[in-house]
Amino acid sequence: MAAKAREQLTNRVEDLYAEEQARFSAATARLGVDEDQAGRLATAAAAIREELR
Repeated sequence: MAAKAREQLTNRVEDLYAEEQARFSAATARLGVDEDQAGRLATAAAAIREELR
């Protein structure tokens, strides 16, 4: 019974994450934002911090 409940919960959480990812992707597409932009900004910030050491 617990295994079944865990499986159902895991499936529901995966569904929720998929829905949120789709919502996020749709919003960034509407705004013309590249989803990889945050990663590039983090990389650039790390490079600047390293340069300033």
